[in-house]
Parts: sequence; structure tokens; C-alpha cells
Amino acid sequence: MFRYLIFLLCFCLLGVSSPVQAQFLPQTSTDQPAVVPEDLSPEMVDGMLARLTDSEIRELLRAELVRRAEDQMVVAEQPAALDLVETRLRKMSETIQGRVSRWVTALANIDNRFAEVGSRMREGDQGVLGMILAAVAVVTAGFGAAAMTNRVAAGWRLWLITPKRDGYWDKVVRSVALGLVEALAILAFVLATNLIVPLLSGYLGRLEQMHWIYQAGITQSWTAIIIARRAFAPDAPQIRIAPLNDEAAHSLFHLLRRSAQIILGGWMLAGLSFHAGFGFPPAMVINAMAGTIVAALMLRAIVTSLPRIREATAAVFGDGDNASTFSGIAIAASPAILMIYILGAWAYWLSLWLENGRHFLAGPLGTLLVYLLMPILDQMGREVVRSAIRYNTAAAQRFRDVFHGFWRLFIGLTACVF
Repeated sequence: MFRYLIFLLCFCLLGVSSPVQAQFLPQTSTDQPAVVPEDLSPEMVDGMLARLTDSEIRELLRAELVRRAEDQMVVAEQPAALDLVETRLRKMSETIQGRVSRWVTALANIDNRFAEVGSRMREGDQGVLGMILAAVAVVTAGFGAAAMTNRVAAGWRLWLITPKRDGYWDKVVRSVALGLVEALAILAFVLATNLIVPLLSGYLGRLEQMHWIYQAGITQSWTAIIIARRAFAPDAPQIRIAPLNDEAAHSLFHLLRRSAQIILGGWMLAGLSFHAGFGFPPAMVINAMAGTIVAALMLRAIVTSLPRIREATAAVFGDGDNASTFSGIAIAASPAILMIYILGAWAYWLSLWLENGRHFLAGPLGTLLVYLLMPILDQMGREVVRSAIRYNTAAAQRFRDVFHGFWRLFIGLTACVF
């Protein structure tokens, strides 16, 4: 009886294990070579090896070693992060060097372009004089429409700069509304320019193709000036949303306005030289020089305004008796940090411009504008938290500090991205 039970048990085990073993053993001489499955138990491995021939074991071992070698090669071929950065910088440097060498050659032979310039200047229906008069008419129409719009909106502006309630959000609303009213002049300028340019296209000649450069440059620079004016409000201190005194507000606004005007001048001169027939290199060099002048202007402003920068930083981080060590370090190092920030933004902007002929908000003017708007955004975040948590308890104050800290971290990371 006992032997019978042993026989039945062995028969059952053989029936269960046979399908498993059949997965690994070749059934005929024409079967494919055995492959090692991914999931194996020790018992399955022993059973498989016991039924394989020496040649099959060598084949499996060879396939496994080849697979591991290929995996190691894939890992070794993946470049490290520093290698990627080095490769990117090397390609950028090679591209810039090649472009700059071609520009130097083109600028050295600029006199060869005079014939092309003369030919383009005579493309207008009435010659050079007609082209100049048509360009003056386009400028007069655009800015005349903007001046008329400002005159019509003078009453709205007077009402908006007179606050009715003593509250921060009332100042914010009035500043935003006043900015939109001032932007109506830009809209009038664009509409008037787009209407008159097709009418004078024959007289403008090649200058008609400069229409988008002229319009884009004026619009963007004008918008930047409006943002700076409403943020620092040198003309309306009663609705100023920036935590600045009158002297600092006037100084910052004039710096930004001067920078915008320099950028606009470089943009317009570059577009004019390109469409006049001098070619692409002079336009690239003029724009690069304009951005570099703005960066130098900002650095000069930082050097001559060290106490103001520290005062503005202290307004954000706090400079009282309970100020932390980090706050003291941030306040003391804020001018140096701002200089490094401006230099980095300028280098990034200039490298992109020289490599690809493109530049973004990360240019010197946009970077400074983002940095200077950070105290305003910080004040807005503080007011939002204060409006949401109105209790005057110690716990409520801790919650306000935590949420305000998160807000500061957010705007700081946003400024780094820009």
C-alpha cells in the first residue's frame, strides 16, 4: 500500500513538472536554441541544467554573457550631464566663432554694399525724397493717433490716480486699470500704422518691408515703459504699489525707460541697415551692441545705488532685531547677487543672439524688470495671505508666515526661470 502511494505521488509530480521542463528542452533537432527565461526558481534551474547537453549549456552561457556585455556598453555610451554641457558649449562656441569671423569679413568689405544700398533707395515711386516723406507720414500718423487717444482718456486717467479708499488692493486695481487705459494709445498707434502703410507702399519702396520691425519695436518698448511707470508710479505716488520712496521710484523708472529706448534704437537701426541693403552682419552687431550698452547701464546703476538696493532687499527679508542670519547675509550680498544676475542674463542673451539671431525676455531689460517687480509680487502675496487668514492669534501668524514663505519661494524660482 505504501509503495503504491509513493508511485502515485511520483506520477503526479512528473505530470506537473513535465510542462515546465518542456519549456526549456528542445524537442527535436530542428528546435531553436534554448533561451533562459526571465523568472526562474532554483529548482527550475537545477532541473533545466540536468537535462541540457554540454553544447546547449555553452550556448546559453554565451547568450547570457553577450546580453550582459551589451547592457554594459549601453550604460557606458550614455553621456554624463557634464559631458552634455561641455558638448553644448563647444558647439555654441564653434558656431559663434564661425559667424563672427564671417561678420568681420563682411564688415571689412562693407563698401561693396554701397551699390546695393543705392539701388534699394531708388525703389520708391518718388525716389529717396519721396521715401523719406512717406516714412515721416507713417510715423506722424501712428503717434498722432496715440496722442489723440491720450487726450481723450485724460479724464479717465485723472479719476484713476485719485484713490477713494485707503487700501493696497484699491491701489492695485487702479494701477492695472490705468495701465490698460495707457495701453489704448498703443492700440491706436498700431491701427493707424496698419492703415496708412498700405496706402503709401509705393512711396515707401523697400521700407515697406520694415513695417513689422518698426511696429514690433515701438509696441514692445512702449509696453515695457507702461509696465515700469505703473509699477513704480513716479507720476502718481498715491497709488504706488511698489514699496519705494519717491526718489527710488523716479530713479528706477528713468533707468528702465532709458534702457527701453536704447534697445528700441538698436532694433530700429539694425532693421534699417538690413533693409537698406547693408546685409545681415551689421544688424546683428548693432543689436548686440545695444544689449551690451543696456547691461553696462544696469551695472553702473547698481554700483551707484548700493544703499538703495540693500534697503529694498531689507524691505523684503526684514531687517529688525529678530532678523535671521540668512536675512543679514542676503541684505549685505544683494548688490553682488544682482550684478551676477545681470551679467549671467546678459551673457545668456548675447550667446543666444550671436548663435541663433534670437533673443527672449531673458535679455538684460527683461531680466531687470522681472527682478525689480519681485518686491511688488512679494507685497501682493503678503496681502493675499493676510486677507485669507484674518485671525490675530499666534497660530494664525505662523500660518501667514508659512504661506508667505512659499509664495516667496515661488516668485524666486519664477525669476530664475526667466
